[in-house]
Amino acid sequence: MIRRWIQILLLTSFLTTCSFVYAGFDLDIDDDGKTEALTDGLLVIRYMFGFSGNSLTSGAIGSGANRASAEDIETLLATSTTELDIDGDGSTEALTDGLLIIRELFGFSGDTLIAGALSTSATRQTDSSVVEYLNTIKDSDNDTYVDSIDTFPNDSTEWLDTDGDGIGDNADSDEPPMVNAGSDQTVSELTLVTLSG
Repeated sequence: MIRRWIQILLLTSFLTTCSFVYAGFDLDIDDDGKTEALTDGLLVIRYMFGFSGNSLTSGAIGSGANRASAEDIETLLATSTTELDIDGDGSTEALTDGLLIIRELFGFSGDTLIAGALSTSATRQTDSSVVEYLNTIKDSDNDTYVDSIDTFPNDSTEWLDTDGDGIGDNADSDEPPMVNAGSDQTVSELTLVTLSG
């Protein structure tokens, strides 16, 4: 039991030093448990084009949405401009950031994702860097773990596989492998060894 607590402590220490956004904001704008192009993506791009009120939300709210009023959605989006800067150029624009979001939610990838949708001052200039960033603000399975840190991004019952056997920790009865830290190993080295088995 003590070994398990040590592993949890080390994992927590490791994760808190990583650079990612942890579900404080995610692209499920209407908070219906799904991140979809024709609801969440449409709400974002409409907002970036200056829509408000009923013209922002009309036909773009998912069934069972917990955030359905135009006022609540406008407030969320107004306070999330930093997170919505998808290309990393320091501004939030419909024809760059909004287009990248809606294209990715429709399943575009590679050059078709980014073609004509990056500003000239973008710091994220490849499709992989755009997708990598989007995964830090997208929680596909609505389990409060953004996709970038969720080992099982499409399974809301699992998010971590400590022992690397392909079975999520919630369903896995195996104990993660333990290692003895030598005096010359740092905490992060021990954590990485523990995580990778």
